[in-house]
Amino acid sequence: MAENKQSFVIFPTGSRYSDKLKSGYLLVAKDSGKPIVPAKFEYKKWGHSELIIGEPYHVSKTTKLNKKAREIYNSNLEAKFATL
Repeated sequence: MAENKQSFVIFPTGSRYSDKLKSGYLLVAKDSGKPIVPAKFEYKKWGHSELIIGEPYHVSKTTKLNKKAREIYNSNLEAKFATL
């Protein structure tokens, strides 16, 4: 079976303009077995921006995504964004 090489991008805030994380990205990562890769665009000057990509991490398929777990994952993702 051939592997699909397409990418799928999710804004974990639900929008490019919000800064509050929503946890739907965790369900997609858990069910697909694909990593979460934090990334951000950093504006340099008109016409020049930089894409900064963080270290990927996985959500185990056996993880129970209860409220506490979602809060921990969201807090960890916010910390990863802050270090980019």
